[in-house]
Parts: sequence; structure tokens; C-alpha cells
Amino acid sequence: MRPSLSKIVLVCVALVVGCAVLLSLSQPPVSTGRFEFDIRQNFEGIYREKPVPALWVLRRQDPGQFSNYSVYPLVGPGFRGISHLTSRFDGMGVTLSGKLLYNGTLTVIEADEGSIQRISRIIEFPDPTPPRELGEASLRGEILDLKSYAGYQEPGSGSWMIAPSSNAIRGGIPPVLVLREPGGDDRVALLLNSSGESFGQAALGRVGTPVEVRGKLRGIGGLLTLETKPEAIRRLFPWE
Repeated sequence: MRPSLSKIVLVCVALVVGCAVLLSLSQPPVSTGRFEFDIRQNFEGIYREKPVPALWVLRRQDPGQFSNYSVYPLVGPGFRGISHLTSRFDGMGVTLSGKLLYNGTLTVIEADEGSIQRISRIIEFPDPTPPRELGEASLRGEILDLKSYAGYQEPGSGSWMIAPSSNAIRGGIPPVLVLREPGGDDRVALLLNSSGESFGQAALGRVGTPVEVRGKLRGIGGLLTLETKPEAIRRLFPWE
């Protein structure tokens, strides 16, 4: 007996719905990052090379138990890190102009490199609060470059990001470990090597896939840092 037309229609509808569900589940999550590409602002703080090139902005209100500075990593335009020429400003008070990118607790400045100037007036910057030692940790997440995650790319996570994020890391943008919080906001940890500098291109080959990273965790300027080694990064299986 041939199936009735109504049964055929129902089967077709079920297949279409099933395909739609599978397709939606396979899509990477939508990024919550934002890039203020059309808004240029002026900033003032201390330029520091470590742990990553960043502007340390003094917090005007009493920070209490937290750091007295907010650390804003600096990147160049496109998929480039900040120019090595800026290293001459290390430890100095500077002004610069740039555009903000932010996602959760991470705020990044795409700097106009030619705008970085030493502050000419006399100004006193206090010593930064020492990093908070949070001990050894084993964290699970996804490695991306910090600029893409902060809002430069959409969707900003998943296997789709392997190529662009790898290119950004090759261009000098620091890698981060994105920590997915169930039912909450993501956190990110700057990946550092044993010298306390950006993990850099050692992260290549591990980008855009779930991983587990063991290392020494610290809190600094509102950010987390995770000091690790290549052999301490393990790719996770789908069932883990």
C-alpha cells in the first residue's frame, strides 16, 4: 500500500525541522563582544610591556582589596599586535588615542600607534598593587586571540575562528583562554609563558577547539593570567 499524501507531508516536515535543529546546534554561539569602530577616544595611563603590551589606567575610586589599576591590552589595526617600537615607552606615563573593544571583563584598545606620546606634565603614578596569587589551576576553555574575542570578529568563537584567530596570533596579538561559565558571563585568562610574557605563537595548533590548560593563575588589574607550558595544554575529546 502506498503511503497517503498526508503521511508524506508529515515525514517531509519532520525532516525539515530535524535539519533546522541540527543546523542551529552546529552554529557557534553569538559573540557578546563589541567594537566601537566609529568612536575614537583619548586615554592616559602607564604603558607596560608585561605581561602583554597594555595601558595601565589608574582607578580614581578606592579599589579596596582589588588592583589600583585597570589593565587594557593594546593592539594595532587589523590582525596586528602593537608595534615593537612602542617598547621605548615601557614604564612611562603616556597618552594615546584609539578605539575600544570589550567583552565581559576584557577591555582592549586598538591604538593609533602614532598617537602614543609621553606625558609632558609632571604627574605621579603610584606603584601597582601586587598580583593576586591564585595558585595552580587546571582550566577548561577555548584558546582565541584577545582582539577577536573582544569584538573584532563575529561570532568570535568556535572552529570558524581557527584561521582568523591564528593569523591574529601570528601578527602579534596575544592569545587568551576563554573560560565558559554555565549560565553566566565568560572569563578570559591571558596565556603567558614561564617568563611572564605572552604565550604567543606557541598557542598555534590549539586555537578554536576545547582544551584543558594547567598552570599558575594570577589576578592583575582586573584580568586573569595563566602561566603555562605547551605540554600542559591538552585537547579535550567531545565527550569530556
